Amino acid sequence: MNAFDPRLQPPKMLFIETTSECNLRCKHCHMWMNRDGDGRLSTREKETLVAEFHRMNPKGLVVVTGGEPMSREEEFFSITAACRSLGLTSATNTNGTFINESNARRTLLEGATCLSVSLDGPIAGIHDYVRGTRGCFDRVT
Repeated sequence: MNAFDPRLQPPKMLFIETTSECNLRCKHCHMWMNRDGDGRLSTREKETLVAEFHRMNPKGLVVVTGGEPMSREEEFFSITAACRSLGLTSATNTNGTFINESNARRTLLEGATCLSVSLDGPIAGIHDYVRGTRGCFDRVT
């Protein structure tokens, strides 16, 4: 009988960060203090990682993360479109502030197949306080 060797299992998820920066100032997070430096992978290198991941696990999940992953709009859509073209599921959590009338349709057609938008309360006062940005609730909803 062969023993189970976990090293032979393909990875189930790939996390790709578009940026470590965020446009909000959430009370529970430090990402708004970050500034991307040199040494970041290029968009093309990230697309190559998606393709390599697909070869290892064509049913895997790519999580596009950040800071605020949609703040680098072209890179975000390039990665999620690559996932879609390969049949990979992609997911992201966004604060929703970069979704607007001009890219809403693109978000549905090319964006992550699973999109979660953060809301921290049922009214503007609560959400805006937690997110540290006045007007954020109205913009997101």
